[in-house]
Amino acid sequence: MKDIFEAVTLTWDGQDYTVPPERCMRLAYKVEVALVQDSRRSVFEILESPLMTTLAMAYGAALRFAGAVVTDEEVYLVVARGMTGEVDAIEMMHATLDGVIAMLLPPAALARGASDDEKKISGA
Repeated sequence: MKDIFEAVTLTWDGQDYTVPPERCMRLAYKVEVALVQDSRRSVFEILESPLMTTLAMAYGAALRFAGAVVTDEEVYLVVARGMTGEVDAIEMMHATLDGVIAMLLPPAALARGASDDEKKISGA
C-alpha cells in the first residue's frame, strides 16, 4: 500500500525540517495529542477557536518530532507576537494553524472521490 500522506516540511528559525510520508501518521498523532490534551472537545472543535498556548504547543511538538531543537515557549513567543499587531507574526499564526490542520489530514482524505484503496477499506 502506498503512503496516504505526503512529506511535511516545517520551518523554524530559517531552517526547514522534513518529515517523510511514512512518519506523518505519527506526526499527526503527536499534533493531535498536543491539541486535545485534557480537553473534552474534539480536535476540530479546538481548531475552530484554538488557545494560543495550545497552538504553540502543538506546533512545538511537530517541530521537535521533525528534529528541531525548540521549546514551546519559543514557539509561543512567535505566536503571541500576532496579538501585538505585527503583520509577519499574524501571517505566521495563520500559516501555523493551516500547517497544523494539514498535518492532521492526509491529502487522500481531501481528494474528491474514493480511490481504489479507499474502496477496498470501505468494502465498496
